[in-house]
Amino acid sequence: MVHTIKIPVREASAFVRRAGSGGSHPLLLQLDNGVVALVKFQHNPQTTRSLASDLIGTLLGHLAGVPVPDVVLVHIPYHHAPRVPYLSQYRWRAGLQFGTVFLDQAQPLSRARIASLSNISDLTAGALLETWLYNQDVKFSHVMQLPHGETYQFFLTDHGYLFPNGPWWQVDDLRYHRDDFPIAKPLSIIAMESPAWFDFTAATERICSIQPKVLWEVLDTVPKEWSLSTRRKKAIFDFLTYRQQKLPVVAHRLQHLWNRGKSQGTRTGQVR
Repeated sequence: MVHTIKIPVREASAFVRRAGSGGSHPLLLQLDNGVVALVKFQHNPQTTRSLASDLIGTLLGHLAGVPVPDVVLVHIPYHHAPRVPYLSQYRWRAGLQFGTVFLDQAQPLSRARIASLSNISDLTAGALLETWLYNQDVKFSHVMQLPHGETYQFFLTDHGYLFPNGPWWQVDDLRYHRDDFPIAKPLSIIAMESPAWFDFTAATERICSIQPKVLWEVLDTVPKEWSLSTRRKKAIFDFLTYRQQKLPVVAHRLQHLWNRGKSQGTRTGQVR
């Protein structure tokens, strides 16, 4: 297969700081090109599988038109550990780690900023993405705000807990739960607090138009050392392609919920 998805690979040059209290124990590292990245390591407490989920979810987010961070793979061999002295206290494994470009002005979304989000229309694609991927771990702290001129824009982070049972999912879990569509409650709360009227048509068409060969290509970007076997890739592929067919019904339900009590004339939330 000819790959068109190119993920940059960088090396860490310096430790910046710990990145909050997430279960995967991420670190902020400066890379060899000067960019700061939020990095999650192989062998973290949420297992190396969480890196595969994060990579898959973030790449599919880009394809679906969802505001998500840019991805970078960070190569850290054992002999580079002295560049990041904190690693001597840390559970990790050398090799490729999962990173996203860190935006230092970003903060968790304040409800006071909901009305000033200039990309509120993208919330529809975000909600459909999360339910398609069976992400039951969407939190308000995963919805970030970023200054954008005189307004703000939101973006979504953290896709390490995709699929039933999160990083500990088994193939049978995907078969058993393929007709379950958990709703990302924080996104629904934000939408219902917004005065915008939401139209899911374009978001549904965009996600449903992701072709099987593109989905396979996304799965094939997962580094071999992250141990996502061909059998597990096939299970994810079958799970997601089956669920694509069901998304129009889910979108209809969400559109009804999000627009309850609103006037259709207020269309600032309509997907462009």
